[in-house]
Amino acid sequence: MTAADALAELQTLAPELHTVALLGPDGDVRASTLDDPSAFAAAAADLLEAAASLRPGGERTVQRLHVETGAGAVYAVADGGLTLVAAAGSEAAPALALHDLRACLAKIGRDA
Repeated sequence: MTAADALAELQTLAPELHTVALLGPDGDVRASTLDDPSAFAAAAADLLEAAASLRPGGERTVQRLHVETGAGAVYAVADGGLTLVAAAGSEAAPALALHDLRACLAKIGRDA
């Protein structure tokens, strides 16, 4: 299964995750549900960098992220140099969204 196939399957199982992108170690887009994911990927990279700067003790890696806004939320999970980022509406359940992202990222990692 390709990364694009895994993202399509994720959206079938979790349609509340309306935008999803797989980022490589340098923030490069490996797969996305968007035709042009550049703005989404750049915003996600900025958000992850800002979150990493808040971590105590100099730890600069964000393994899991959940940020809520008035219009919805952004979720991210990272493992093995890959980061899966999703934007969702306010109806998304945070624990379930993070679980679904972790499961998808694990599947992508196994197939990479």
